[in-house]
Amino acid sequence: MLDTAAVFCSDRGQRLILVVDGLDEDTWAGVHSIAALLPARPVAGMRILVTGRHDPPVPSDVPTGHPLRDPAIERTLAASPYAQDVRREAERELKRLVRGTQVERDILGLVTAAGGGLSGRDLEELTGRQDWEIEESLHAVAGRTFARRPASGWSQPSSQAQVYVLGHEELRAAAVRFLGQGRLSEYRQRLHDWAEGYQRDRWPACTPGYLFHGYLQMLHATSDVARMVACVTDLARRDRMRDRSGGDAAAFAEIITTQDVIVAQEHPDVIAMVRLAIHRDHLINQNQDIPPHLPTVWALLGQFNRAEAMARSIPYRQGGLQTSALLSVAEATAKAGNLDRAEAIAGSITEPVERARAVVSVAEAVAKVGDLDRAGTLIDRAEAIARSIADRYSQCQRS
Repeated sequence: MLDTAAVFCSDRGQRLILVVDGLDEDTWAGVHSIAALLPARPVAGMRILVTGRHDPPVPSDVPTGHPLRDPAIERTLAASPYAQDVRREAERELKRLVRGTQVERDILGLVTAAGGGLSGRDLEELTGRQDWEIEESLHAVAGRTFARRPASGWSQPSSQAQVYVLGHEELRAAAVRFLGQGRLSEYRQRLHDWAEGYQRDRWPACTPGYLFHGYLQMLHATSDVARMVACVTDLARRDRMRDRSGGDAAAFAEIITTQDVIVAQEHPDVIAMVRLAIHRDHLINQNQDIPPHLPTVWALLGQFNRAEAMARSIPYRQGGLQTSALLSVAEATAKAGNLDRAEAIAGSITEPVERARAVVSVAEAVAKVGDLDRAGTLIDRAEAIARSIADRYSQCQRS
């Protein structure tokens, strides 16, 4: 898709520039760094601009000879006085919270340890405090130390529309430093106990969304492989995730992530890998008979999250059925009027021909509602995809 965008710009006498800000904040934990994904030889005159601090250094998975390993590309920027003032103020606020009331210390410690977002209800359960105490403490510092963001779609019960995170990765690094590893370990243990309580209850419908999304990320960041394996092989948890999302795409992704972590270890746990492989095969067999048009029916009924999740659950080895299902879901979503969602689904299709077809279908739906400028942009995009396919075919023929 990046190559297609670069060709699209080049054909119009323009240059595509990809900007990656804060490359040092990529918490890749030893697997698939963003830096390693950046092309060493950009096509069609594309340029890539990255920013980051000197520490941590370039990740180890960036290949030798990649431009990121060439000191000649570095340009050192002068420190911003404004940014330094903001940082000092933020650290002053963090120190106040570390020395503050018990509820303020608990909220800071739990949000820092969790990594992902915790809702007000999550913090109530984890601290044992009443909701008004939590809200009062959060509102006092929200916008400076903590930021609100929408819950992650299917993974969060509808009653919890917002979650709280630290406002910036730099703030989180400072909070880790101020709290210390000993106190952070205590807060992580509180999160583990919380998760184990829901596990004992077989992940009821009221299970917080964090335990289906952010918790595994926290285990990944702390290299807690044993708990990662326990989570992704828990059939009751997987069933609840399917109930929430409408498919097994998230379960597939969790298994792959856990396998990657194990493989990256110096002494991989072969037994754990075998267990994960069995569970992955079980998921594949469970989803291989999904009728390819069933996700489309869900889209026509307005259940767009369920439709997309079900389509992505169809195994890749099913002769292109997943791609076909995503194409149909994109078309049905566009006809239902959810154009932004349809465009996103169309753009995510990896097979170029089907992606071009999906983009054209979305363009037709956009044109019908009268947004001709947007429709024209989509048609240009489809044309660029088609040209890139033709160019690659020509290159193959010449070689």
